[in-house]
Amino acid sequence: MRASSRRRARAPTARRFFALFSSLAVAARARPDKVGCDRKVSGVDIMTKATIMGATPSVGSFVTASASTYGPNDAITITLTGLASAAFAHASAGTATTISGFTAKSCGGTAQQYANSGASGTKTFTWTAPADLTSVSSVDISAGYAAGQGAVTRQTITLTRAAGAACATNQRVSSGACVACPAGSTRAAGDPVYGGDTTCTATLCATNERVSNNACVACTGSANAAGDDATQSDTTCDGAACASNQHVSSGSCTACPAGTTRAAGDDPSGGIDTACAATACGANERVSNNACVACAAYTTNAAGDLTNGGDTACDAASAAPVGPKFIVFALFTALACACARVA
Repeated sequence: MRASSRRRARAPTARRFFALFSSLAVAARARPDKVGCDRKVSGVDIMTKATIMGATPSVGSFVTASASTYGPNDAITITLTGLASAAFAHASAGTATTISGFTAKSCGGTAQQYANSGASGTKTFTWTAPADLTSVSSVDISAGYAAGQGAVTRQTITLTRAAGAACATNQRVSSGACVACPAGSTRAAGDPVYGGDTTCTATLCATNERVSNNACVACTGSANAAGDDATQSDTTCDGAACASNQHVSSGSCTACPAGTTRAAGDDPSGGIDTACAATACGANERVSNNACVACAAYTTNAAGDLTNGGDTACDAASAAPVGPKFIVFALFTALACACARVA
């Protein structure tokens, strides 16, 4: 075979080899657009992947943040320095502004953006924390870059949630924030703002109270059963309440039996009968016509006689009385007897 023929035969082979080499080089070129919203490439986390494009990635120090802690809706500036050609930036929660020259992916709950080329020098973007931080105790900001087929440089910084103040009295937690209790309800202070949603407790009015502007107010000259909910609309009191020393019997106000008492305010429309209470006499008192009266001089009685029973009596003193009054009485008696004898 002539030399020229051999050269022509080798030419297609050389072209094919060059084409294959070129395709391999293109395949190995950095493609940060392949990084997903979950920070993975082919199911593997790009930040932990052992080899990328056949090389071991290096850990850089090119990602910084204007703050290390965040609260609800806080905005933090993220700076990437020393980028080269292709790069990506990822946030595990919250939202991020798109870097000039980068393309943002549509992610739910995370933020991912990339540039397959032209990402050089220093770039910045603003990361904004979610409004509800209940389940967001920390956020990872990750970035990586590579020049052509060069090894990838990557770094992750972690921002942490600032400690939230406990809610005040009559506040509840809603979506990671302290909000006022609804009118007519209460809650004790101390709910942790990131401890999950809480609820307030409705105020229930007492007997003979009604609801007015989400507050319990006393009935005037009328009655009302307990239980009106102060978080609801205004309520009204029912018919006239029973007076002092009256009780409810079969839906009517009835005078208390002799020797018993009851405070005013029973609601005859409540469907519940009430009872009057007997008065217990004190020490050295007895019952007379359903009332407590003092024992006569030189007599005693233990406390506890009830006025709704029959009359009771005091007992005679166990010893002769002594004291100034008795001495005067004795002297007066003796003088009277002496005068009688002289007469």
